[in-house]
Amino acid sequence: MRKQILFMLFALFTCCVASYAQTKIRGVVTDYTNKNPVPGVTVQVKGSKTGVITDKDGSYEITVAPNATLLVFESTSYRTKEIAISGRSEINIELE
Repeated sequence: MRKQILFMLFALFTCCVASYAQTKIRGVVTDYTNKNPVPGVTVQVKGSKTGVITDKDGSYEITVAPNATLLVFESTSYRTKEIAISGRSEINIELE
């Protein structure tokens, strides 16, 4: 019984530490030509199912795991762009 309780406490602690280590990244996506915000852009952590869509102002906020390395920005009529996270908390990009 004691081993089970210790295991459960360890599992709970591990889950809490993993969720605490995640990072939020914010930014704005704009058009390269006219610098206007681009709504509806999919922002996804490469290799995962974690993703968000930019709002009407081109803004987004996404929570990434500590091992995440790239964000992928995709939208109809624009070239897909991959950007290295590199420990940043703000990534603003222009799509072409």
